[in-house]
Amino acid sequence: MKTQAKKIVNKVCGVCKQREIHLLCDGCGIPVCEECLRYGMYGTGCGDVQPLYLFQTCYDDPGINTG
Repeated sequence: MKTQAKKIVNKVCGVCKQREIHLLCDGCGIPVCEECLRYGMYGTGCGDVQPLYLFQTCYDDPGINTG
């Protein structure tokens, strides 16, 4: 799972609508601030583990957060 480069038009968090964004959610692409961001790990099965940056709804979804 790789984050695609996207043009960010709105620099405000898509979750809380209050703070400046930190990253885009790897699950759905919504811009997320550092406070609303959740960190997970994604294993590829060959010993490689990648960080996974998600907002809470995607973090709680086992179909997205398979870590």
